[in-house]
Amino acid sequence: LQDFDFGILPDVISHFGSDKNDHFKADLNLKLFARANISDGLQVYGEVKQHLIGNLDLIPPSTNLNIPHVRSDIGRYAAEGTTSITRLNVEYIKNPLKNVYTRITAGHLESMYSGVSGEVLYRPYDSSFSFGVDINFVKQRGFDQLFSFRDYKTVTGHATLYYVNKKYDITSKVSGGRYLAKDWGTTVDISRQFSNGIRIGATATFTDISQSDFGRGSFDKGIYMTIPFDFFWYKQSREKTRFEFRRLGKNGGQKIDHNTNLFDLFASGQPYKLRSNWNRILE
Repeated sequence: LQDFDFGILPDVISHFGSDKNDHFKADLNLKLFARANISDGLQVYGEVKQHLIGNLDLIPPSTNLNIPHVRSDIGRYAAEGTTSITRLNVEYIKNPLKNVYTRITAGHLESMYSGVSGEVLYRPYDSSFSFGVDINFVKQRGFDQLFSFRDYKTVTGHATLYYVNKKYDITSKVSGGRYLAKDWGTTVDISRQFSNGIRIGATATFTDISQSDFGRGSFDKGIYMTIPFDFFWYKQSREKTRFEFRRLGKNGGQKIDHNTNLFDLFASGQPYKLRSNWNRILE
């Protein structure tokens, strides 16, 4: 092994409902992760979750039969997966050409889906613009989130344009493609990273699903905050804790929750980031 990394993180999953019987709910979990780098670019990653307290299991399931239930069974996943394997996969990352990066991941990709995922990113050095494409062949996991599967499977993927405002460290992402429920649409994600490493952003997704099938609000939206793992652990790591403020259980406009995104992975090596970090050290 070239390298081995592990840690324990708090994991908060929150739901902001708006119906009388679907108000705010949340789960507090403990997440244990481990990453083993087998060789240059090849790694095995595992993540185990232990439920501590919460009530996400009370989120009511969808009764709409017009759209696949790709996320709306979250209550059953929370109830039956109190001790679960969130991720267990093999991943290979390579830089085959100048400014081109690739990733392929196979295994348990996230708590609800397993499969094979591929991503290609074109990111010119010190450019404000980047472009990426990802495609995922996935099958829905069992509610216990161990090694069982359900019948639903699909192909989902997106093309994404990235723009970085280097002065204020604001990243804008616009992606279009096919979502987990086989709907087609667009996601807009705008976020800002602060000097302490915390990132705050907002997302909105619009697809071709009808307003009645999409559910309350007619589109998917949310606010999120990511905090570097260094805040909770004794050593440096690329891991981050993510807190989201959104309505869970919608089936329209849903993507795979990847642990690795090439754009984010290589962001710290960009010249504007290095200059910013060096200036903070000098101050």
